[in-house]
Amino acid sequence: MAFLGNASGSSTSTGSFARVLAADTLHVDGLITQGGVGSGTQNIFIGGDAGGAPNNTGTTRSVIIGAAAASKLTTGDYAVAIGYQAGGATDTATGDHNNFVAIGSSAGSQIKTNASRFVILGPIA
Repeated sequence: MAFLGNASGSSTSTGSFARVLAADTLHVDGLITQGGVGSGTQNIFIGGDAGGAPNNTGTTRSVIIGAAAASKLTTGDYAVAIGYQAGGATDTATGDHNNFVAIGSSAGSQIKTNASRFVILGPIA
C-alpha cells in the first residue's frame, strides 16, 4: 500500500490522520470504488453524496462522478451520471433508476421517481 502527502501513513494503526478501509470497497471523502454501498457491486462513485451514498441500497455496474451526482439513487443498475447533480438530485428523483446516461451539470437533476432508459446531455437538460 502506498501513501502520499504530508504525514501520510504515519498513523495507520489508529487512524488519527486518516482512515483507509479496503476489503471490497474503498471509502475516501465521497469516493466509493469497485464495490458499492448496500448490496451494490462493481460501481465507481466519486464525489460527495455521489450515487446516493450512504442511502443507496444496491446499485450495480454504475459510474457516478460529481458532487451530488445521482444523489437520490437508492437502487438501479447500469447508470452513468457525470457532472454536479447529474442523474437525479432532487427529492422527486428518489428511487430505482436503470440503464441511463446523464452528462452535464444538473443534467437530469429533475427526473422523476423510478425513471429508467433515458439519455440526457447538456447542462440543466
